[in-house]
Amino acid sequence: MKIHTSTDGESSPISSAQILEGVETLQKVIEKTAESNAAGMSSNSKYWVQLTVHKITVHKKRTIVINLPHGIYSKKSEICFFAKDEDKKDLEATECHWQNFFKQQADFSPKVISVQSLQKNYKSYESRRQLVSSYDLFLADDRISRFLPTRLGKNFFIKNKFPLELKVTGDFFPKRLDDILSATKWYNAGHGDSSCVLAATSTHSTQEIAENIEAIVKIIAKTVDRGWENVRSIQIKTDDSLMIPLYRNEEVCKKLSLRSENEKKYLQKLKELEERRASFGLKRKVRRANPLEKKKKARKEEDENEKDLEDEKEDHISEEEEEVVAEEEEEEVNAEEEEEEVVAEEEESVVA
Repeated sequence: MKIHTSTDGESSPISSAQILEGVETLQKVIEKTAESNAAGMSSNSKYWVQLTVHKITVHKKRTIVINLPHGIYSKKSEICFFAKDEDKKDLEATECHWQNFFKQQADFSPKVISVQSLQKNYKSYESRRQLVSSYDLFLADDRISRFLPTRLGKNFFIKNKFPLELKVTGDFFPKRLDDILSATKWYNAGHGDSSCVLAATSTHSTQEIAENIEAIVKIIAKTVDRGWENVRSIQIKTDDSLMIPLYRNEEVCKKLSLRSENEKKYLQKLKELEERRASFGLKRKVRRANPLEKKKKARKEEDENEKDLEDEKEDHISEEEEEVVAEEEEEEVNAEEEEEEVVAEEEESVVA
């Protein structure tokens, strides 16, 4: 997994002074909020950079790992590692193997969950929801990371805690682990115009938070699809605070309608994948119907059924009314005929 690193010589589209001023303003807002709130600010509150773009990228589920000058995690953090099964018949043997591996290589032991254990012990939605809330950072063996999205579910994406890939084979494992612990990730699902990046925690100083945010902004400027002109706004916030704006651009350039090289490569890979699937006789993946669309369709059908029943009822009522009217008309005709007979008899008696 590539880790993007900014350098001191790189220029930031948002000045250091402006970022520092924004962080100080946010902290003042937090202090005022804490005065009116007896609980105050949480000891482990997180600082986020929120990015909004003009044009949504076609590159779905893109993850960019960003090196931070002041790391968020350490070996003392609550870390969970998803491991490849060493022995599919003995789950404890796999967990012991990887805990010993980390202890020897990195001098700490994270929580280890094998693929088999994940399938067996974390089937339910509730168990996975509790799992994502139990650890600060999730790592995964790069050999099994592609199998995890369907097994972990959407909560790991919503909480921005989907595991980072870690190569456990080869040399320099301690260096790779340290690089991961000192990094954050920018996950862009590609389904909306907004995304967030974790920048720091309340344990960092004001200057450290500002430097981390500046590093994130530099990488965003280099990697965002369709360039910096596509960035509409950048704001900073904590978990439960107001957002403080750092940058805003409402101008939409004509060139933003053109796809970036990264997007073109992504679409080309999709095309090649579809062609490869077709060569194996596999059907094209069909997107499942949206549950909301299903509900709307069901409601529409119910409304149509109710309307049909009402129409039938009205038709039934109208038929009864027609029968009543016909009976009344027949009674009127009979009454008229009786009157005519009575009149005719009276005329005959008068003539006689």
